[in-house]
Amino acid sequence: MKKSKRIASTAAAVLMAVSMAAGTSAMSVSAAAATSYTLTITDARTGHEYNAYQVFDGDVSAEATKSMTNVIWGNGVNGENLLAALKADANIGSTFAACNSAQDVYNALAEHTELVDAFAKVVSANLNETNAAASTTATGGYEFTNLDGGYYFVKDKTVPEADAYSKYMLKVVKNTTVSVKADQPKVEKKVYEEDYTGDEYGTGYNDVADHFIGESVPFKLIGTLPSAEQFAAYDSYYYEFNDTLDAGFKAPAAGDFTVKIGDTVVTEDFDIVIGDVLDANGKTATSISIKAKGNDIKKIMTDKGIDFSTATPKVTVDYKAVLDDDAVIGLDGNENKVDLKFSNNPNVTGDGTNNTGKTPEDKVIVFTYEFDTLKVDSADDTKKLQGAEFTLQDKATGKFAKVVNGIFQGWVDAAEASTLTTDENGLIAIKGMEGGTYIVKETKAPTDYNLPSDPFEITLKATKIMSQDWNTTASDALGEFSATIANPLPNTSETATDNAKVSVDGYTATLTVKNTKGAELPETGGIGTKLFYVGGGALVLASAVILISKKRAKDAE
Repeated sequence: MKKSKRIASTAAAVLMAVSMAAGTSAMSVSAAAATSYTLTITDARTGHEYNAYQVFDGDVSAEATKSMTNVIWGNGVNGENLLAALKADANIGSTFAACNSAQDVYNALAEHTELVDAFAKVVSANLNETNAAASTTATGGYEFTNLDGGYYFVKDKTVPEADAYSKYMLKVVKNTTVSVKADQPKVEKKVYEEDYTGDEYGTGYNDVADHFIGESVPFKLIGTLPSAEQFAAYDSYYYEFNDTLDAGFKAPAAGDFTVKIGDTVVTEDFDIVIGDVLDANGKTATSISIKAKGNDIKKIMTDKGIDFSTATPKVTVDYKAVLDDDAVIGLDGNENKVDLKFSNNPNVTGDGTNNTGKTPEDKVIVFTYEFDTLKVDSADDTKKLQGAEFTLQDKATGKFAKVVNGIFQGWVDAAEASTLTTDENGLIAIKGMEGGTYIVKETKAPTDYNLPSDPFEITLKATKIMSQDWNTTASDALGEFSATIANPLPNTSETATDNAKVSVDGYTATLTVKNTKGAELPETGGIGTKLFYVGGGALVLASAVILISKKRAKDAE
């Protein structure tokens, strides 16, 4: 009777120990045929395949405790090899040193239920694959049918890449159901957007943003760990972010990163390796590996005194990268992505050399736009005017644009502002703008043309689909792009359409400015000069007549 109670306690302890790398197990009993049984695994995860191996055969009691008597080796293990391995094991060998049979091993395990996990690992190395029972897919999970009663070892045979292996299960089988809850790491990437007011990941962070070329763009990576219960099942735990920056960004330096576990800064405990990788278009993108040193984040957490006994904290990485001259204008945007490589098998050492899984990629996207100024003759808009000079000012900050070779480089003080000059096509093109309100001022008109007395106020606006779950195509993240001009113009009574207009083609906005030629003013006194010439000629002629008349009169005397 004492032994039966011990066996019953073993079954209860085993039931508590039956947990998956993704959750906690529980058991219930269902009806089936008298001489064969069904083991059902309730598991919402798809793509798993389980194997079951009979470790002990014998008589299973009809009691709810499911104890066994008349125990012999099951057909799922190599009994003699298993017994020798148990005796030789450095950790639990002393417990089984006096055992000579399956019944002895069973009794010893009943006395030392705390060794069930170590026992399972020794069993895993002494299985008889020929007699493995394979699971089949069932509603809500998987099942084994037509099993003999006994004590079974159950393990994952295959798992999807993004999933985790089950912790080894040991079950006294009649008709039994094991319920499994999925729980493996996940990863997300976020980008800062000043127009986004949500704070789920810190104010402004979401999946979609627009920025200026030359701007240092903040990114955030957020990784989770398994539940505390599952994390505890690993001896060590491999953890590595694999981040990819689009070819439109300059590679950051290793010193630009901050890594935290919870609120504790652990940057120095991670290896950060930055390199080049070709993207799908053959352009050079940036690869970034951020990996826990020693292939073991669990040790880092222990050394730093980070508690994970009841809950596991998040792991975050913050860094900035500059949007550069190679950035795509408008669609298809500049995509950035991350995945997470992690230990996925609690039954072996999670040192990263094998037994790792990888999460699906998570993406963010950054957009930038083009703003052009076109100078034309007011009487003939097909006549493009070269040599007009402009400045571009940010209304919000009062700063002026610095532009090099048609690429926006940043906002500067007036003394450093770029003078923007129309080319032979009357055009100034500036790539790398974001939404905002800008002041365009003509500072020098083309030769023979009048200079507009007032600047133009232009507003660019892009409809970004800002959210926390974008992970599809660029066109799903960016909607309408528009440009408007202040009407009437600032400080005047003129309307914008009198001498300027804006238009949009794709994600390029164009301000067209009309210049009027200077009028030819009459020369002062011009008509009087002619009269002077005519009058002067008449006076000369009259003087000649008088002289001739006087001379004739004198001769007559």
